[in-house]
Amino acid sequence: MRLDYLLQAHAFSTAAERLPLKKAQQRIREAGLRVDGVLLRDPKHQVVPGVELITDASGAALEVYTDA
Repeated sequence: MRLDYLLQAHAFSTAAERLPLKKAQQRIREAGLRVDGVLLRDPKHQVVPGVELITDASGAALEVYTDA
C-alpha cells in the first residue's frame, strides 16, 4: 500500500471527513512519515501495514484496518 493511500485511509477511519489524496501527498512531502523509524517524504513509497510500523510526526502509529 502506498503511504499516501495509507494516510488517506487512516484519516477516513479516524475522522468524519475524507482526506483528499493531494492533501495527503502534501502532508507526507512536508512533514513525512516514519516507517520502522526511517523518515520518508515520498508519498508513493510502498509499505506493508501491520508488518511495518508507520508513525506520524507526533509519534502516533497509523493503523488501517483492511478486509483482506
